Amino acid sequence: MGRFHISELYSNLCMVVGLIMTITCLSSCVSNHQVLKYECPINGGDNIIPGIEPEESARKIMISVRGKGIEPEDGTPMQKKFMAERAAILDGYRNLAERLAGIIIDTHTSAGNSTLSQDEVMIETRAFMRGAQVGPVTYKNGFAIVDLKLYIAPRQNMFFSGKFRY
Repeated sequence: MGRFHISELYSNLCMVVGLIMTITCLSSCVSNHQVLKYECPINGGDNIIPGIEPEESARKIMISVRGKGIEPEDGTPMQKKFMAERAAILDGYRNLAERLAGIIIDTHTSAGNSTLSQDEVMIETRAFMRGAQVGPVTYKNGFAIVDLKLYIAPRQNMFFSGKFRY
């Protein structure tokens, strides 16, 4: 009766090792960090920029643009409203890209015999944006209007500044 079988010892050992590992893993999940409401000392209010750390909010630049979209002629009233809203948001993103990255203008004009036969202007912009905040969409006279905001950090000049350092 006082004898243990090898299988019992092995299963008890596995349970003890498993219990120790579980306690170790769970105790590592505990931290001393506290989540506190931060009050910005510069403006005296709460940090109101979602997704940005409170100490960074005073150093961010806000770029705000307005996008406008018009309802298409075809479709149900709900489809027209949805398409106008989507067009307004895309127009806002395009406006943000133009403000951030600029635009590329490519023109081509053909003329002959004192007449203008072809005049073509292509405008292009390319930018990668993340974190733009889309405001509520309002509708007025068949137009959907939306305001977009993007908070960015000021760029530091990391390139040639006109002075050589030796």
